[in-house]
Amino acid sequence: MLEAEQLQLHHRPLFGTAASDSTVRRTLAALDEAAQAKIAKARRQVRRRVWSLLHLRPAGFPWLVVAGKRLSGWIVIDLDATVITCASKKAGAAVTFKKTFGFHPLAAWCANTTESLAMLLRPGNAGANTVSDHIRVLTDALAQIPGSSAAKILVRVDGAGATHGLLEHLEAFTSRRTVRYTVGWKITEDDERAIARLSEAAWEVSLHQDGSLQEGYFVAELTGLNTRQGWPQGMRLIVRRVRPTRRHLKKLIRFEQKTGWRYCVTATNSRRVRSR
Repeated sequence: MLEAEQLQLHHRPLFGTAASDSTVRRTLAALDEAAQAKIAKARRQVRRRVWSLLHLRPAGFPWLVVAGKRLSGWIVIDLDATVITCASKKAGAAVTFKKTFGFHPLAAWCANTTESLAMLLRPGNAGANTVSDHIRVLTDALAQIPGSSAAKILVRVDGAGATHGLLEHLEAFTSRRTVRYTVGWKITEDDERAIARLSEAAWEVSLHQDGSLQEGYFVAELTGLNTRQGWPQGMRLIVRRVRPTRRHLKKLIRFEQKTGWRYCVTATNSRRVRSR
């Protein structure tokens, strides 16, 4: 209750006196699919106006900078789930994969503007890599982006996005628009064998967000060194390695213990840009 009162106090100058708890409860209970569709339409219209004003700023629209390169014209969407705990048996609350109790919503955020584009409320025991949930949230997010059918889209997802269904869905977009993705990847035995085949010369120093060298971090192309049956044809695998810190030592897999490096792999359909 104290947190709710503080929130009401914070919003009062903008929204006026807050509604009572019972009024809020009735309003939320009345939010059926038709009402939610109207809210989504209103959000889309407001966002179109706000984004048009952002383009008129002296600094222009907030395009992201990755590895020192300004991604002009690219809208970056981040898909991620989070765990929200609760202390009582509320509707939809359940034991989560982290052994806590609460909810497991999945959301899409615009990295350019840090806006929440779409969110799917899910019970605590919802699957982390459920394809249908990711496609639904991504579809709702794209509907919120002004001119999304003509925009260049980069979708970023953690390891939960490394599913045949989601990547095939993203690949299907490429015939109608420019869509790129980067998703986390769980290292398999095939990946370990492929990494072991990499020569030392194959590793390059990684880059920070601003394009400066990230000393101690190395990346290499893993595409083509292992067999990937059933995955999209244009998918690439990029592996990164770094010396493990003390807190990571207990989590190293056997292959990492043997080589002395900690690895992570990313799947992407972004094309390789060679240095000149």
